[in-house]
Amino acid sequence: MKQQKRNIFGLALASITIVISLVAAVTGYLLPDQLMNNLETLQLDQLPQIQSEVLPLQLIIVGNLILTIVALLFYVSAIRNAGESQVIYIDRHSDEDNSEEIIASEEQHRTYWDSGLVERIFNESNQLKEGLEKVLHKLCKELEAGQGALYLIEEQEEIKKAIFQAGYAFSVGESSKFEIEQGDGIIGQCIKEGQAYNLNKIPEGYIRILSGLGESNPTALAVLPILSEGQVLGVVEIASFTAFTSQDIDFINHVLNQLVEQLPKPAALAKS
Repeated sequence: MKQQKRNIFGLALASITIVISLVAAVTGYLLPDQLMNNLETLQLDQLPQIQSEVLPLQLIIVGNLILTIVALLFYVSAIRNAGESQVIYIDRHSDEDNSEEIIASEEQHRTYWDSGLVERIFNESNQLKEGLEKVLHKLCKELEAGQGALYLIEEQEEIKKAIFQAGYAFSVGESSKFEIEQGDGIIGQCIKEGQAYNLNKIPEGYIRILSGLGESNPTALAVLPILSEGQVLGVVEIASFTAFTSQDIDFINHVLNQLVEQLPKPAALAKS
């Protein structure tokens, strides 16, 4: 605002200087004729009259010179201050300039979950599935995901299966038991290899065929194993309509590392 006022003042000053210069030029052009008319009958006692004719031009020229100097000094000062103090505001949602905001947001997430949130959730839950539901719901909301599913591993005759335990915007019904064998689809491969999958370009219908997330058609899918000392205890599957960043994947792993402490071993789960 101050800079804008200075620019307006400078423009006004420059305009005044130009007008005065025009007046001085016109006056200077007409002065010879005025002097010649007076000199025809010039007497010594008329010298003050000549001086009075010249004085306006002198004052105009001196005033114009002073204003010009002031205007030049003003603009030099304005240019210098603009280079030192001008602030440029950038859109906070710019892909290139919001790294500090992303880092701050990640720190908030990390502090929120580092405060023992997962442990408190399970302490307040009556059953394992209830605790898993609450953790999955909070995780999906943090990521603004569309759907999510959490599976725990059962071993039956040396065959590992992912048994559905909790869902976010997804359910298989209380009377149904949804399971995926090792090696089947993305979840089965995750069980077999203990490897995470981050798919950010999924054709329509791909998730419906190869995952347990039903009829939805999100564009991004993250499937991560829940690992304990190299052993796969479970799998979490989260779908979204926006791509998962590397920071998102790190955050999911951070939460899953806390969840491990609350999970039974696959053999114990099979007996329950």
